[in-house]
Amino acid sequence: MERPSRIVTSWPAALLAFWVSTLAAAQPTPVTAETIEASHAAAPLRLSGTFTARQRADLSPAVAGLIQTLAVDVGDRVDAGTTLLGLDPELAELQLARLQAAAKEAEALRDEAQRQAQQARVLAESGDLSASLAQTRAAEAATAEARFASRQAEVREQAARLRRHRL
Repeated sequence: MERPSRIVTSWPAALLAFWVSTLAAAQPTPVTAETIEASHAAAPLRLSGTFTARQRADLSPAVAGLIQTLAVDVGDRVDAGTTLLGLDPELAELQLARLQAAAKEAEALRDEAQRQAQQARVLAESGDLSASLAQTRAAEAATAEARFASRQAEVREQAARLRRHRL
């Protein structure tokens, strides 16, 4: 039994002796220095990607129409109030002129209805015209006044549409 324990104790000693002899036999490794120079031999790095603007604005005119003028291009810098595009105003201008003529007609009809209502009131007071007919003339004058006001509103509405032909 003694023999195996001697083997166990001599095994670490042998390993230590081998390691010490290897270190003693090692010679220093020679070192050399090299100068590094820049070169353009590297291949260019090609990447694909997408550019996204920091700010974005989606704009459109308030009315539909054909674009007549385009004053800016994608990416242009613009100041507030700058006209970006203009729609063809021809049809809107014609509609405005038609509505203005209708408003003038309604004004003339209103004026005539008011004149007839006044005349009917005078004749009714003198007994030469029935009170019922005078009231009918007054109602016609009120209707003509309302029609004139409606035509004026249509003119203002079309003028506003025409102003919206610019963005």
